[in-house]
Amino acid sequence: MASVQSLITVQQLYIAYYQRPGDPAGMLFWATQLDANGGDLGDIDDSFGSSPESMELYGPINSATIGSVIDAIYLALFNRAPDAAGKQFYIDGFNNGTFTATSIAYNVLVGAQNEDAVAVEDKTLVANRFTQIVDGRGFLNPLFGTGVEF
Repeated sequence: MASVQSLITVQQLYIAYYQRPGDPAGMLFWATQLDANGGDLGDIDDSFGSSPESMELYGPINSATIGSVIDAIYLALFNRAPDAAGKQFYIDGFNNGTFTATSIAYNVLVGAQNEDAVAVEDKTLVANRFTQIVDGRGFLNPLFGTGVEF
């Protein structure tokens, strides 16, 4: 059984990279990996960020495209364009190596403040509920991730 905190973190990866709730089996798989890695997102974040689904949404991420990628991430997460300072923060962080092509979306999500943080919290709550309904079991159920209720 994966920890609830890891399931929530993985749900946020799904929201950041795929703009959707996670599927129960996938969430269980990745949350179990996250628990096994002691909470280190490294390889998991890389897998989400370099996945075909993420690439389809954001396209190639490089110095020439990072600005438009940040615009797309902000629109998907917060339903707005980034403010100039926030956008520049992420562009600079990408260009100096603080953020990578595979870490940028999750970093925007966890860096949310004020109303944006509320939006992330709301999306996480709704996505968690959706995923649990699809599975037919709650996160605390040791069989979560194995159901096909929906």
